[in-house]
Amino acid sequence: MKIKEVYRITGLTEKTIRFYEEKQLINPNKVMNNGRIFRSYTIQDIETLKLVAELRKLDFSISDILIMRDEPERIPEIIKQYEEKTSEDLSFKIKVIERLKQTDYGSISSIHDIAGYLKDTVVDRPLPAADMEFHFYKTEV
Repeated sequence: MKIKEVYRITGLTEKTIRFYEEKQLINPNKVMNNGRIFRSYTIQDIETLKLVAELRKLDFSISDILIMRDEPERIPEIIKQYEEKTSEDLSFKIKVIERLKQTDYGSISSIHDIAGYLKDTVVDRPLPAADMEFHFYKTEV
């Protein structure tokens, strides 16, 4: 099955499918033809893509999904960490919501205003992991 059929069936973009392939969540068959690589996706690839998408919607990380797939004995550990992180995220978001409820939205006219108003809620919060990871891509010539 070609990628166009896969994204029609799964609802995932071609870019997302390729990203999941890059992260080794799926491994479609590849055939070289006239110097180009053509991928062929199986029903199993589609089921895996749907499963990964559901877990990502739940905020499981790619690395956690790989661990749960490759080391199922670690699933309880991953679930416990996920529960703790989700609880921390919920507590943080409740603090932000409570602060926002005290806000006169009309008095906020810049990103500086909102950052200043909410800065007390983020004092001990780290940047998102994605902001701390740098990806360098090769450019094709």
